[in-house]
Amino acid sequence: MKKLGTYLLYFIISIFLLGSVGIYFLQKSISSKLESKNKDVINSWKIFNDKLAERDLLLSSLSLAKSDSLICLMNKSRSVRINKNNSSDVVISEYQLNKFMMKRFPEPDKSILDLINSLNTLSINYNSVAKDYNVYFSTFPNFLIAKKNKLKRAFYFDIEYGKENEDPVKKSKELPEWAKNVDTI
Repeated sequence: MKKLGTYLLYFIISIFLLGSVGIYFLQKSISSKLESKNKDVINSWKIFNDKLAERDLLLSSLSLAKSDSLICLMNKSRSVRINKNNSSDVVISEYQLNKFMMKRFPEPDKSILDLINSLNTLSINYNSVAKDYNVYFSTFPNFLIAKKNKLKRAFYFDIEYGKENEDPVKKSKELPEWAKNVDTI
C-alpha cells in the first residue's frame, strides 16, 4: 500500500511538472507571436506614416498649397503623428486635413491622385495588419499574456483620402447600430 501511495505521488508530481512545462512553452509561443504581430503593426504604421510625410512635402511644394490653414493643418498632423504615434488623435487630424484638401483641390492633378491612391492602399494594408493583430490579441488566453507583456490593441485608421468621411469625433459619440433600439430599463 505504501508503494502505491509513492507511485501515485510521483504520478501527480510528474503531471504537475508536465503541465507547468506545457503552460510555459504555450506562454512563450503566444508571447512571441504577439510580439511578431505587434511589430508588423508598427512596421505597417511606419510605412504609412512615411507616405504621410511624403504627402506633406508634396503639398508644401505646390504653389496652390501656400495657405496658412493648410500649413497649420499639416503641422498639426505631423506633430500628432510624431507625439501620439498611432491613435485617434491622428485620425482626427488627418480627417481635418483631408477635408481641407478636398475643398482646396476639388480637381486634383495626377500627382495628388497618385498620392491619394497610395495613401488609401497603405491605409487598407495597415488596417488589415491591425485587424489580424487585434483578433489574435482578443482570443483567450492571448489577451492575458498580452496584458502581462503590456501590449495594447491597435487602433484602426478609418479615413479614406479623397472622399468625404464621417467626422470621427461625432462617429465616436454615436451609439452602435445594435444598441440603438435596446431598452435599458
